[in-house]
Amino acid sequence: MALFGEKYGDSVRVITFDPDFSVELCGGIHVDATGEIGIFRFRSEGSVASGIRRVEAVAGIDAIDHLHAELEELNRVRGQFKSLQRPSDEEVADLLDANKRLEKDLDKARQQALAGSLDGFLSAAVDVSGVSLVRGQVDGTDMNGLRTLGEDLRARMGESAVGVLGSSDGEKAYLVVTVSDDLIKGRGIQAGKLVGTLAKIVGGGGGGRPTLATAGGRDAAKLGEAIESSANVLSEMLA
Repeated sequence: MALFGEKYGDSVRVITFDPDFSVELCGGIHVDATGEIGIFRFRSEGSVASGIRRVEAVAGIDAIDHLHAELEELNRVRGQFKSLQRPSDEEVADLLDANKRLEKDLDKARQQALAGSLDGFLSAAVDVSGVSLVRGQVDGTDMNGLRTLGEDLRARMGESAVGVLGSSDGEKAYLVVTVSDDLIKGRGIQAGKLVGTLAKIVGGGGGGRPTLATAGGRDAAKLGEAIESSANVLSEMLA
């Protein structure tokens, strides 16, 4: 075996642990016995190329220094707890579990607050050729949250109704459109077509089911324009 890019002398040292297991070119310090290496500590293991993995480790004095650094880090972690009655890994696991619960509670509270905004949108619905258009912009939610809000709106807006909701993270715009079943069957209005037209205004695209569809765009500044234009777009579709 030759490693291209390496320079070899007349003889090359080879280490054999077992002819059926490992025959390798020597690439390290020579010792008469593995005991001379002393402490051996793995630092990392990972893929460097297809079918090739690399293991990094330290030995001897360097390994001792590495262990001391790990112990100091562990002590700093333990020092963050005012009263540590249990092993630190159990305390950290409890903190992670508590954090997950708080995040779920926060998401639930945020979604409930957003759902409350639907009352205002429903009361401000406009009539477009006999169709009730419910539209509005909500802040502080991503595409998943907006989709959930669209599903809630569809359940509340009744027949002969179209819902258009938008949200933005400051850079991207998100849209969700929902259409009642009777409009899909009776007048051929589909959420995917409507949201696709509105998405062009915010510099994006999207689609989905006839009942509910989503879209995203890179021009968040035009989100309000897209929502406002929904009345004209819907009117043209109904015509």
